[in-house]
Order: sequence, then structure tokens, then C-alpha cells
Amino acid sequence: MSGVDSMDAQLESETAKAETITPEDIRGLCNAWLAVDRDECTREEVKGWLRGLDHGEDGTQFMRRLTQRLRFGTAGLRARMGAGYDRMNVVTVTAATQGVFMHLVEDLGRAEAVSRGVVVGWDGRNNSEKFAIAVAAVFACAGVRVFLMARMTPTPIVAYATKFLHAACGVMITASHNPKHDNGYKLYWSDACQIRPPHDRKIEEAIQENETPWSDYSQLRSIQDVFRLEHATDCTDSIIESYLDHVTRDLCFRKSKQAAPLPIVYSAFHGVGAPYVSLLFERFGLPRYVPVECQCDPDPDFPTLTFPNPEEGEGALVESFRAAAQVGAHLVLANDPDADRVVVAEEVHGSWRIFTGNEIATLLAHWMWKNRPEPAGKYCMVASTVSSRILASMADAEGFEFREALTGFKWLSHTAMEMTNQGVKALLTYEEAIGFLCGMTLHDKDGVSASAVLAELAHEVYEQEFTLTGLLAELHTRYGVHLNHNGYLRCEPEVLVRVLDELRTLGLPSEVVTKDGIICPVLSVRDLTQGTDSAEVDGKARLPWDARSQFLTFRLSSGLSDEIPSNESSSLSGKPDCVVSLRGSGTESKVSRGITSSFGVTLNVYCPPVRSNSIPNSVVAQNKFLRGEGDWSRLSKNWCGSASILR
Repeated sequence: MSGVDSMDAQLESETAKAETITPEDIRGLCNAWLAVDRDECTREEVKGWLRGLDHGEDGTQFMRRLTQRLRFGTAGLRARMGAGYDRMNVVTVTAATQGVFMHLVEDLGRAEAVSRGVVVGWDGRNNSEKFAIAVAAVFACAGVRVFLMARMTPTPIVAYATKFLHAACGVMITASHNPKHDNGYKLYWSDACQIRPPHDRKIEEAIQENETPWSDYSQLRSIQDVFRLEHATDCTDSIIESYLDHVTRDLCFRKSKQAAPLPIVYSAFHGVGAPYVSLLFERFGLPRYVPVECQCDPDPDFPTLTFPNPEEGEGALVESFRAAAQVGAHLVLANDPDADRVVVAEEVHGSWRIFTGNEIATLLAHWMWKNRPEPAGKYCMVASTVSSRILASMADAEGFEFREALTGFKWLSHTAMEMTNQGVKALLTYEEAIGFLCGMTLHDKDGVSASAVLAELAHEVYEQEFTLTGLLAELHTRYGVHLNHNGYLRCEPEVLVRVLDELRTLGLPSEVVTKDGIICPVLSVRDLTQGTDSAEVDGKARLPWDARSQFLTFRLSSGLSDEIPSNESSSLSGKPDCVVSLRGSGTESKVSRGITSSFGVTLNVYCPPVRSNSIPNSVVAQNKFLRGEGDWSRLSKNWCGSASILR
């Protein structure tokens, strides 16, 4: 049976079950839930379902919530809050923590797990404190030392604490930039990095074996109740002070602490970042930022934002731009609600430019390299495989090492940590989705420290009567123009598998043809579903691969060398100047047919350094290639719908 046939059979089976289940079956499921749930909010929700059954409702609309389970992945848990085993609630958080504890004991041994302890933190979302109490209660009642945050904190603080305290693991209750109805459970392991396979699978197995609460934790209703337990410790103030010290020591570079009064507007997106960014600005000797007053206090309903995600563009920064206009500021910084990411915008000639993640990384890379502590030391920078290749170009020009890693900081920080262990200092680690780690103070992206670093950089740039936009253009002149475009399409999982399997079956293409007729020879192909890479001598992929995921990368020659003077185009010889990646980009629940995938298409184009009078034509050509003069969406759909543009 094929993968598609198997999925169809599974869906038909689930439909048949839904048709045969009776109201009494659903009533039994509701009562089974009430037997283990001690949270009044979700208990009342399920009692409402029972009342509906009493009034003749069939109950099928919530049957799935009582029969389907959340799956613990490398990102932990993230889902809508509410009653049911497929939602974030005290029952599912408790079960997840019991599973984490059991695998922790299996992985480290009980003695080490207990003595090293765990870090638990929480953000400003609805129920985050309640879920953090549930996590701490399970660990503390199992005899594990618990370092619990007494107040809401950014995700980077928990990542730092896990590393600094050499904890067995760290748990952060957050859904980052998800909508207000969601929450999540983020897990750092004993190396202070997010978990990687096979930990996710083993934790999921342990959760299934330990779903029933080990104890009645309902008497623990507040953070202070948890601190009364023998094994719980309030580490908040000491950890924050240590974090500020380490970041300032490692990342504050300007010798003069009397910075010019450059107004910078800052938004916390109704999250928890504001006080921590403020403290770092003070430590860095920077003037106070101008707060976006309506967005700097935590508010779990995100009242001024449709989506609390800085990547949403101008619509997400309306209040920031309004605040900037009121004080005459030309720079905006904004964190997402848990402050692990940051976006930068600059007003130049009356228009606001929102820098992409790749552009911000270019500025940070320049700053970190310029201020490296030992000019003759060994250094590296790390980027995700779907990010711009500009760090690779900088590495070639400046002499530091560059490493790429799979998307996600679970892979990125692990790669940076491996380099550090080899005596090579990681200066910058990033992914294009505005996630940055300057230095190695912790092992995850950090929007708090990145905000301070960017502010310090901006002060120096503006003191030289320059702009960030101007600096970026100068860096493109020095290292080459690098453009990146991401497209995403929603499709059922079998479509994604079928399209890429069709490419493999028909034979991978020797050329890619764009909608407007640009023919791009394929120089090599990497397949992280099958573990192959034709660019390697042995034909084996160097990045981790997984047969359960879909990830194809085509390295191409775009023909843009025609735009470069002949005496300058030799640097393209034998090297790809364009990379197209086709990949699955996660899953989410859909009402129509269970699960759908995001089919991601990422395109990176590189044009090497050229004479300044040649750059405009090169940029025009690359934009034409990237966006097809408006045809990019059709190009993306062709990738997703068939292999017709490949030959």
C-alpha cells in the first residue's frame, strides 16, 4: 500500500469510527477526562459538553479532542488552549512533564537528573503561569531540584539559565508569536540546546506510558505554593543579573558610554521583553528607548495586533511607526512576545524599510567580525541552509569559517556549540526568520541581546552620519549582492510527497526554467530525504537527513554572470549562484482532511562583488529572476503542482 493509499485508508477508518460512536461513548470519554482533570476552567468546559449531550447534541464536534493526542516533537508542544487531549491544558502539560522526567532518568540516570535539576520559566500568555506551576510540581514532587522563575521572563532567560546552571533540562511555557489562543511547551536538554531526534520520539513514548497524573497537584495554585516545596528554588533575580553581566561582557563593544542621543523606538508586541531590553540598554550605556506605550506591557490578548509576529511586516509595526513619528525617530526595534526574535526598521527619505532576517544578519555579522576580541583568533558563523549565503561570502573574504545547518535553532546552536568545542569561537548564528544569537552566551536565539547589539551598532553608524541602509549597501558592494525569497503553499501531505517523489522517479532535472524563460543549469542536488548530495565526492549528504521528511535542494547557475563585466565573472566559474530548496515546513490541524503541510520554496541568488556602476543592472536582473516581474507566485505553484517546469 502506498503512502497516499495508507493515509486515505486511515481517514476512512476515522470517518467510520465517528459515524459509529454513540452519545454514551462520548459521555464516557468526558467522564474519563473529568476523573483526571483538576483545573476548574477545563472541567467546566467538559461539563458543558455533557450538558449538551443531555439536550440532544451528538457530541461529534468535540469527540476528536477526547480521542486524539498532541504529539511531542523537537519543538516540544504548541497548540490551542482548551479541554481535550489535543489541546494545551494542565492535563496534557502534566503528562508531557511526566514523560520528560522518565526520559531524563533514562538518558542521564536518576541521580544526575535529580542533582542537576531543571529550569522552569513562563511568559505572559493566558495560562502560562498555571502551566509552569504544573511543570514545576511534577518535577519537585519527584524529588528533582526545580529552578523556577518567580515572574514572567523571556525565553532567552530560560535558555541561559539552563546553560549557566548546568541543569538537566529547561522548560519554557510559551507559544512565541502564535495567536492568542495558543500556548506551548519548549524543552532544552542537558546540553542547553533544544531537543533533537531521537529525544522527541522517546519522550513521546514515555508520555504515552505516563498519561495518568502521578499525584494530585491541585493544591499548588500559585508560584509561591511551589516555592514551599522542599526541592523548589527561586532563581529569578540571580539568573537575570548573571545574564545581564555575561551579555554586557561579551557583546558590549563601544568604549565610550556617553552615546549620542539617537532615539530608538521599541515595541515588546504585548510580550515580556521590555524591562529586559531596558536593563541591557542601561548596561550598554545607551540612552533609554522610546517605548510603544500601548504594546510594552504584557497583554495575552494582543489587542493592537492581528498576529503578534514581527515578520508580518508593516501591518504589525503600525503603532511603532506612529510612535516614531511623534518623537522624530528613524529606527524601530520590535521583539516578538517571548523576546527570542527581533526585527529592525529604518526610515530613510520619508519611507520605512523593514529589514529582512538576512539583512539584519548581514549587519550583525559585520559588527561581530569588526569587534572580534582577538583579530588572529579562530572564528566561525553559522546560518540555516535556507538562509542567504552572504555569511559564506564574508567568510571567504575575511578568513573565518562558515557552517550551515538545518533550519531551526536545535540544529543551528548545536552546530555552533560543536565548533566552539573545537576551539573555534562562534560569533553569529542565525536563521532568516529573524532569529539571531550573537556570541555563545546561550544556545538559542536571543532577541533581547540582539536588540542591544543592534542599538549599539546603530549609534556608531549614525554618529558617522550614515544609516543602516547605507551600511548594508556598502556590505553588498564588498561581499556581493545576496537575495532571498521564501514562498509557502498549503497542501495535503500526500501532495508534497507525490510531487517530490515524481521528481526523483522521472529523474532529477539538469535544468530549471523560470516562467519568464531564464534557463538555469543544475550543478548539483542535495536530497535530505534520501541522504544524498551530488556535490560531495562520496555522494552522501553532510547535513542530517530524515526519510520521514521532504527536503530537496537544487544548486543552479542563474545566468546572471551575463550582467557582470567579463573580467569579473570568473568567480562564478563552477560555483552555483542560485539555490532553490523545496521542503516540508511543518504541519497544522485542518478541519477538511486532518493534516496539511506547508510546502516551502526558498530561493537564494548570489551576485559576487562588482564595480559599483554594475550593481544596479545586476540587482534588477536578480529581482527579475526572483520575482519573475510578478510571476513568483505562479512559479511557486508550478513547483508544487507538477514537474512541468523541470527538464
